[in-house]
Amino acid sequence: MTKLSTIDGGFLLTESHHSPKHVGVLLEFELPKGKGPAWLRKLLDEMRQVPPGFPFNQKTRALAGLQYELELDEHFEIDYHVRHNVLPSPGTDKQLRDVLGRMHANLLDRDRPLWEFHLIEGLSGRRFAFYIKIHHALCDGITFGRWLADCSSKTPGNLSTLPIWARDRSPAESDGRDLDYVQLIIDGMKNLGGGINTAIGISKLTAKMIQRRFLDRDSQIALPLSAPKTTPAQINAPAHHSPSARLRAFLPLS
Repeated sequence: MTKLSTIDGGFLLTESHHSPKHVGVLLEFELPKGKGPAWLRKLLDEMRQVPPGFPFNQKTRALAGLQYELELDEHFEIDYHVRHNVLPSPGTDKQLRDVLGRMHANLLDRDRPLWEFHLIEGLSGRRFAFYIKIHHALCDGITFGRWLADCSSKTPGNLSTLPIWARDRSPAESDGRDLDYVQLIIDGMKNLGGGINTAIGISKLTAKMIQRRFLDRDSQIALPLSAPKTTPAQINAPAHHSPSARLRAFLPLS
């Protein structure tokens, strides 16, 4: 079992239907020449045969003191996490956006590992798409991008890459560097009469973020309320089993 850090646990602690804490990406592809729906479904069947590694085989468990840990899901069901969707003809971009909106709005099931992978076929222009959704407690956006790069190939002929859930990242060891001011903030919350569990958890989360951003000089840590307004972004991405691909990133709405 792996205990989540205060920051990662905070995403679970503060999540609600009005403030989801998952991230997702959409990858669009073109079918290779001479290939059709049968090839695509065979590809999905082959991907379903690949077992998940850490953290994709882990589910969360709440502990005392507003903490969480990851534990192996002994009843993992690949068919629940890897799904198949077909758009009705004509398979327009608007139909795709509508489907994605419904998929992205739903919270991930905490009784299972916190991720989903969707194959979406039926797009116009011989296109298909992968939509991948994962909880922020398991990885941040930058890490998610690295994992996507690891499971992508740079040439259409390279079919040796594995699905994103096949990675087996070793649990990060805690460095144990908790500064005294973290406890001071917690104690201050208690002394001011605001010593409810949620307030303590959020105050500790904020203190840890400040510590990692300024004292540990971790430039990847974003402070609260520092993000710009969320908009879909489209960038070039390496192809995977296809001559061309596009990556669209979707972040949680707030």
